[in-house]
Amino acid sequence: NKNADGFFQEGKYLEAPINTIHENISYINFMSEDKAYFSSFLSTKSQPRLQLFYSNYKKKAWSEGFPIMEFARDKFVGHSSLSPDKNQIIFTTQSEDGDLDLMVSYRLEDGTWRESTAIEIMNSIGDEITPHFASDDTLYFASNGQGGPGGYDVYFSVKSEGIWQRPSPLYELNTEYDESDVCTLPSGDILFASNRPGGKGGLDIWYSLIDPKFGFSEPINVKEVNTTDDDITPFYDLNSDFLFF
Repeated sequence: NKNADGFFQEGKYLEAPINTIHENISYINFMSEDKAYFSSFLSTKSQPRLQLFYSNYKKKAWSEGFPIMEFARDKFVGHSSLSPDKNQIIFTTQSEDGDLDLMVSYRLEDGTWRESTAIEIMNSIGDEITPHFASDDTLYFASNGQGGPGGYDVYFSVKSEGIWQRPSPLYELNTEYDESDVCTLPSGDILFASNRPGGKGGLDIWYSLIDPKFGFSEPINVKEVNTTDDDITPFYDLNSDFLFF
């Protein structure tokens, strides 16, 4: 979480059954104070595959993960993001062509999820990954198939009259390197992952301030949480004031 100066403290391992011997990756999202969504590998007869899971908070600990059956597939499923109103979920899955596409599902009155559909306006012949709801009608994501300057670049789309619009690149953040894993803070400032020079190694988490007139500032490395390994998928929880990654 943040210290008295507003800077993030050194990261701590989440001691709970939610962190098993399997690899847990890609945004943790909170449906409520006691239910979280995340991605992990599901063991199968052929090979482990990434799927969406949920965990319940009981007796002061997060439980082991259970597959979310509405989204279970025999191929890659991950990178989920819940809208602030908890009525939409967008995630990434492998298409029939083999690339990764964004899918959306809407929550029904009984709490289950409607069958997901592809968001064609955002998907390309490349991979679309790590979606993040900044609001109920604003989505950030990364893509390597939409003509950006680097490998993966950050894009955003706005929903107008219930329809997602064609995405635009986030010019202030994109470089010839990889940018992905966006997370917005309550102030409008942004966290994201990048392997650009100046980090500690691999993909690091970077921080950029928003200016109403000039857009996002030159990003700075969040050295308090970064390591020599990959540090990815930041998620800021409003209720706890904690940063998960």
